[in-house]
Amino acid sequence: MARRPNPPARCGAPAAVLLAAGASRRLGRPKQFLRRGGLPLLLHQLRLAAGATRAGSARDLVVVTGARRFAVARAASLAGAQVVHAADWQQGMGRSLARGVATVAPGQAVLVLTVDQHRVVLRDLARLLARWRRAPWRPAAAVYAGGPGVPAILPGGWRARLLRLSGDRGAGTLLRAAGRRLTRVAMPRAAVDVDRPEDWPGTRAAPWPRRG
Repeated sequence: MARRPNPPARCGAPAAVLLAAGASRRLGRPKQFLRRGGLPLLLHQLRLAAGATRAGSARDLVVVTGARRFAVARAASLAGAQVVHAADWQQGMGRSLARGVATVAPGQAVLVLTVDQHRVVLRDLARLLARWRRAPWRPAAAVYAGGPGVPAILPGGWRARLLRLSGDRGAGTLLRAAGRRLTRVAMPRAAVDVDRPEDWPGTRAAPWPRRG
């Protein structure tokens, strides 16, 4: 029988990595700046991440930029987040995640979120964190649409494999491969994201300028 890893003596809070690199081509305007509750989605999701992890410093709250690098970076910096640019973001979400993880302290777990899963609420992430803390050497992930995905918490011991991610091989690939070692948390709201105009009322209007 395989031995279970000894749990760490102290389970610290994970850093949060918010993936905000996409170009929103199908949507026709930058999803990072769609407004929800009076806030751009970027800031809405940053507040959510900070509230869940109680990030004490910018090092623990990371935004990965790609398309519209400077506009996204400016907004994220003003909100108190650390910004890292994925120059190779067009290769896929795997590279963006790898760039974000590289900025996190070695050994620290990572809470991964996307900028457009706007239906996820704080209690969803609180449940995810609570379940993860029971076995912090394991990954924990939201389950929706028939399988695991982000939001997810990836253990510090996964750092090397996360840094090797490339193309469209992102967190989902690793989570599915984890099998029974994965802590699963039902999260139906995570299934809602913004990819096309019909996903967000009002986006059928003229697209935003592509600069910035």
